[in-house]
Amino acid sequence: MKKIKVLTITLLTVLLIAGCGNKTAKISNGSDILIQFGNTKITKADLYSSMLEADSGYTIINIANKMIANAEIETTAELLSEAQEQIDTYKASLTEDWKTALEKLGFETEEQLLEQILTSIKSDKLITKYIDENFEALAQEYAPLMARMIYIKYEDNDIEKAKANAALAINEIKTGVDFKTVAEKYSTTVALANENLYTRYSEMDYNVLQYLLAVMEPTLSPPIENNNSSGIYIIQVTKTNIEQVKEAFIDFLSGNDEFITKANNYYFTKHNFTLYDVKTFEFIKEGYPSYLPEEK
Repeated sequence: MKKIKVLTITLLTVLLIAGCGNKTAKISNGSDILIQFGNTKITKADLYSSMLEADSGYTIINIANKMIANAEIETTAELLSEAQEQIDTYKASLTEDWKTALEKLGFETEEQLLEQILTSIKSDKLITKYIDENFEALAQEYAPLMARMIYIKYEDNDIEKAKANAALAINEIKTGVDFKTVAEKYSTTVALANENLYTRYSEMDYNVLQYLLAVMEPTLSPPIENNNSSGIYIIQVTKTNIEQVKEAFIDFLSGNDEFITKANNYYFTKHNFTLYDVKTFEFIKEGYPSYLPEEK
């Protein structure tokens, strides 16, 4: 699946394809000549057809994004300042003149670049707005918490040794030894000892996930054998209060492709954008399916 980025942030776009039937959009004055080389003429209709063949989905997604971003997010002095700051930072890094740099980016004026950056910033704000307006429901759905883990592998199929090491590790943690120090001593994967955010949808061992979903308060787990009986997990749940994990949870959602797709669908459905050109619909369906609404 193609992914689209506008400048430095993920493009959040909205597009509703509805009632398109088998129609093809027409343009007015399609026979008007735009370019001529000898006897060869290129008309408006030729140009439109060429754009459709190239990648009309990308173009329409960009247009839709701009419309929705402007409808949902007000242009404030703060946002304008943020956009201008990005331009100033870029200017400071240049080794060529500003006009040449703009042309390389595909802009004729600084105002055009400012508008594009502003749209990108607003697109980012759309995700934040969706999270803010649905935070309670999202917290309920994802069940986020912070935890760190120790994994003790059954080396040479020596289960008893692993169980003994797990008991020693738990005892050391309970007596106040630093968790990471204990992990370095016993764990097969030390990186798990770092405090991380976990949710209902985290990819992890089934038995570990079931334990995390049942935890209501910070706690230290007993030894938990993994689902394929190849080792033992020790889990220290450090934060379960939503206010304590809120910042990490928002960061996670903002960078999660599946969640961004969900937010996209919400906005393009809300604004009821309609596209009538069947060929463009097929391009978007093939190249950018996450921007299409789910069929009811």
